[in-house]
Amino acid sequence: MAVDNIIYAQFAAKVADPACLQLFRFDLIDQIFAGTGRIREYKGKNMLKAYHSINIIQEEFNALVGDLVAALDFFCVIIQEKNDFFFILGPLQSYIVSK
Repeated sequence: MAVDNIIYAQFAAKVADPACLQLFRFDLIDQIFAGTGRIREYKGKNMLKAYHSINIIQEEFNALVGDLVAALDFFCVIIQEKNDFFFILGPLQSYIVSK
């Protein structure tokens, strides 16, 4: 995401601050774990609060999904696990993308 020209502007401040980037990374990991029903608890902001003022557009969300697919492919994640991941992410789109 940090090198994706479509969404970089949304993450530039996080990328510039290593501590902020690390917190973002941990929140994303926790959110994925929580979405899968794992024991790890997500302690970050809820989706409505986190994305209310960011104004993510559909093109940016699609770029994010593409970046996530590329990362999962890079790490040779099997198709069923990728599908499970996007089953969790899909419903969040309505909270993330601005209307």
